[in-house]
Amino acid sequence: MGRIRVFFLCSTLVIFTFGSMLHAKNSQPPSQPLGAYVPGEILVKVKESALSFPLFQEQLHQLTGAKVIQNFESVPGLQHLYVGKRDLQEMVSYYEAQPWVEYAEPNFIYTIDQPKFSEEAGQLPTDPLFSQLWGLHNTGQKDSKGNDGFQDADIDAPEAWETTQGDKNVLVAVIDTGIDYTHEDLAANIWTNPGEIADNKIDDDGNGFIDDIHGWDFSNSDNDPMDDHSHGTHVSGTIGAIGNNGKGVIGVSPNVRLMAVKFLGAGGSGTLDAAVLAIGYAVKMKARILNNSWGGGGYSQALADVIETANKNNVLFVAAAGNDSTNNDVSKHYPSSYEHPNVVAVAATTNQDALAKFSNYGFKSVHVSAPGENILSSVPNNDYKVFSGTSMATPHVVGVAALLLAGDPTLTPTAIKERLMKTSDEILSIRRRVASSGRVNAFNAVHNKIPPKKSPKDPGSWIEGAYPLSTPHNYPNNAKETWTVHQEGATHLKIHFAKFDTEEGYDQVKIKDKTGAVIDLLEGAAGETWTFIVLGDTATISFESDDNVAKYGFDIDKYAYSLAPPAP
Repeated sequence: MGRIRVFFLCSTLVIFTFGSMLHAKNSQPPSQPLGAYVPGEILVKVKESALSFPLFQEQLHQLTGAKVIQNFESVPGLQHLYVGKRDLQEMVSYYEAQPWVEYAEPNFIYTIDQPKFSEEAGQLPTDPLFSQLWGLHNTGQKDSKGNDGFQDADIDAPEAWETTQGDKNVLVAVIDTGIDYTHEDLAANIWTNPGEIADNKIDDDGNGFIDDIHGWDFSNSDNDPMDDHSHGTHVSGTIGAIGNNGKGVIGVSPNVRLMAVKFLGAGGSGTLDAAVLAIGYAVKMKARILNNSWGGGGYSQALADVIETANKNNVLFVAAAGNDSTNNDVSKHYPSSYEHPNVVAVAATTNQDALAKFSNYGFKSVHVSAPGENILSSVPNNDYKVFSGTSMATPHVVGVAALLLAGDPTLTPTAIKERLMKTSDEILSIRRRVASSGRVNAFNAVHNKIPPKKSPKDPGSWIEGAYPLSTPHNYPNNAKETWTVHQEGATHLKIHFAKFDTEEGYDQVKIKDKTGAVIDLLEGAAGETWTFIVLGDTATISFESDDNVAKYGFDIDKYAYSLAPPAP
């Protein structure tokens, strides 16, 4: 099915007929494939100028036969409609053509972010398991698959805990499959609505939800957000499992409040309307951080709108980057690719400080990375298991953000995001993979400590020289070429690619210094870019391709050098 809109949202009224579905909205993101959606349902938002005239919406729906399922308090003017068996694209096009309509889109379906090819590890012992939490404290121990770890390839949680273990006043909403709020390692940290009296069938706090004691289930439209999948409980354990209780695991922020906001069902999927309601509920109930370990489809304006509502209410939106091994700078992944200032997109790392093979990445659009492969955490029924995915990386970042708010509740989402990025540990293998070039570090974040960078400091005074070099276009299979750039007397070098496009993950260019150390690695659609800085007067460019897909290759047009002494 084609797409009209991008995704995976006085007494006279001008109505365009189905035969004249013209619209010229130029502010949309580029078109993307249509994701999975609920048959017969769309979301429509009228413009702000029409909100005072509900008759307009009634007349629109009378002509289409659409029935209003619900209105969204968090996004004024947004309605969830049932359009029956009518052609969905035709209905979206029709509503979009109306002058009073801001946007219309299908009711998309989202799924939890876990690798599609991974197999869940078997049940693990339920005795104290801190030594297996390599993401929090890596001593080089093996992970659940027997992979040796690298010492300190972790977020330095114990070091951060010497200063803070969190604060019960910090409320984190887990937008997911629910939480087993009776779990032995979570129950004491589960949020209880202070304005509601349990089981009296009265909306005591007047928020529109009856007996929402621990949150709400927007998948089944009831007040019991119990996890019937396990994903949400696993995420919750990484964020805030109780510490020092002699049971199971410990969370990054062991003193925190966890709100269960369920919109993903037992099968691990949920709809756009439920996602909008879930986020709106969490914002309304004063959550400060939202954990979003899910994704799917393409751009949704309704989802973008409710994330903006969160932003305006000072709420941090942390989202999994996705598990397709793709570059989000090129192929967007939502909701992590929304460009709101409160969105933090998270990639996954291994216990050897490498980007996990399944993890999405993006030098511009993914902000930080965190442990996400073979992560042990809580699951329903007082159990503990190992999962992998950017879903598992995201709660590590959420836990660190919760520690920051415990220390300073006045921090804005933008300030938290900046702190997480600038205090991350720079990892050479991730330098072109995420914007911060690193993995989050709880100790650094809590103390606002910017760690020393492994890359040379930019000297700030560059002299450019021509260096024309190109591969054949397209380059041959099994290519293996090496070139050298030398500038007598130079202390720093960098090389400029005017164009770069190779097969992602297979055909690579490595930039090495005179000792042979790899300083930069480029692959995929990198476009126009400078390499990272090489110390010294010599840089080596090596290119290797495999025996499969051959793409454009690259064009180098110049290099730059500096004579300034390296910074101490």
